[in-house]
Amino acid sequence: MLLAPFLNDKQNRRITYLRISVTSDCNLQCLYCATGKKPDNSLLGFDEITRIVNAASKIGISKIRITGGEPLLRDNLSELIKQITKIKGINDISITTNGYRLPELAFELKSAGLQRVNISLDSLIPEIYKKINGGNIENALKGIFVAKKYFDDVRINMVVLRGINDNEAEDFIAFGKKNNLTVRFLELMPNKNPITKNVDFNQHFMSNETLIAKLQKIYKLTKIENGEKSSSADWFLVNNTKQKIGFISPVSKPFCANCNRMRLTSTGELIPCLHGEERISLREALNSNDDETIIEKFSISAQQKIPAHQLDKGKTSCEMKSIGG
Repeated sequence: MLLAPFLNDKQNRRITYLRISVTSDCNLQCLYCATGKKPDNSLLGFDEITRIVNAASKIGISKIRITGGEPLLRDNLSELIKQITKIKGINDISITTNGYRLPELAFELKSAGLQRVNISLDSLIPEIYKKINGGNIENALKGIFVAKKYFDDVRINMVVLRGINDNEAEDFIAFGKKNNLTVRFLELMPNKNPITKNVDFNQHFMSNETLIAKLQKIYKLTKIENGEKSSSADWFLVNNTKQKIGFISPVSKPFCANCNRMRLTSTGELIPCLHGEERISLREALNSNDDETIIEKFSISAQQKIPAHQLDKGKTSCEMKSIGG
């Protein structure tokens, strides 16, 4: 089999970014995710994940993000990061976390080669944080401040929920400025199995267009054209300063046309689109003696990547807890 140098889908989108869930376990109970403590009985081993990344790197995958559930609940995660950083062609490795275990793990993660950290923080008010995420905000804040000691690029992800935390956007901008943190505002996405008694997409969704319009009454927001290569966010400078904030708008302003990512679940399923139904297991491919079988599965999965999702119609098959967003 002659290996193609790049991984393209039917829309000729080049796939360079693989998001890897290492567990569906979590220590929080976020309204829009509905995950929690859940045993994984068939997790991919680190050697298996490394082998998959190594194969993917041969067809152009260069960027890796580690996700969960909560990825820092996976024991010895720094060992996986060490293995991935040794793979030729991988030049970007980051993680998305709730931050709870960063005080004990940030140093070893940085030493292992982790480059960037995204931390989920949906409120700066303890009571609201507990309502949304089910935890103690002090644990998240400790993680953020420790991460700042070791990583130059620490980003805060806030999921905006109308009527719950949307009035905190100004506070998040001030928090980011004070602590030299990049804040990104994320639209609520439909989820196959959210905690529906507490969050309703139609009731709590707020478009970033609406949020930006509100903020523009208070701040001068200057859009950064081509702010970050292949970024899913629209980026703005605040009041002609160096402070940068981002808006990720998968519902109101889909970025499907430029999507460059695929996902790998903790149990070995390859997913071409977060909101699509297609799944391909890599378990059998891992039993082969070469990488070509794994690469073939990536190629098949890429051809299954749908042109665009239908989130604006509320349609999704996404179970965030097992895919990692």
